[in-house]
Amino acid sequence: MTPGTIDAMAKRKQAVISINRASRLKRALKRNVKRSLLPPANEAMQALRDVTGVSEKTAKRLLESHPSGRGLAQTTEAGFRELGATALQARRLRAAFTLVDICDANCEVLARGTHLREPQDVSRFLRRILGRNEQESFVVILLSGRQKVIDVLQVGMGSLAQVDVHPREVFRDAVKLGAHSVIIAHNHPSGDPEPSEADIGLTSRLVEVGRVMGVPVLDHIVVTRRGTVSLAALGMV
Repeated sequence: MTPGTIDAMAKRKQAVISINRASRLKRALKRNVKRSLLPPANEAMQALRDVTGVSEKTAKRLLESHPSGRGLAQTTEAGFRELGATALQARRLRAAFTLVDICDANCEVLARGTHLREPQDVSRFLRRILGRNEQESFVVILLSGRQKVIDVLQVGMGSLAQVDVHPREVFRDAVKLGAHSVIIAHNHPSGDPEPSEADIGLTSRLVEVGRVMGVPVLDHIVVTRRGTVSLAALGMV
């Protein structure tokens, strides 16, 4: 076994440990929902300390600032630091919640037979993936003829104000993987779900390219923490 193989195995093991710890923290917070007026549950506090390495005092402050854990998973790195976590601890906790959300989203779709049958299914799935991103990202969902998810790919990332996307990046893998259609989506970190003029213009361009290539764009969805807006529902696709 080469040193590179050993290192890769160690990294995978650490990733599994991080997911398990973050999942345990979420379960502990859920079990404490009906005891919001009581001190934080010991199990939740210990899980928080395991994930981040924060002191007991800081863990208690984090949990008391979010009764029953409400809103803790949506807290930003800056928010964690304001409550006493170091920059590294805040980054670890934010990454742990993000990783669990991604795994939850993938498992949720797989549990339905890898089909996205209804608009609310797509909305819920995309909010889990993009809703908490602090940087604007653009993704494309590749679908089979029966609305079966082939893959979900990130094809662009930008600043809080804009994201650069080229039609080639959107349709290259769609064609390569034999997608019947696609759904495109991006997030608005500002929290404003209304499509911008740039969003509308990009949608029009991608819809036209998809028509020419025989891979129709079914929808373009704008995602925020509070909800989603479908450009198809607005008559723009």
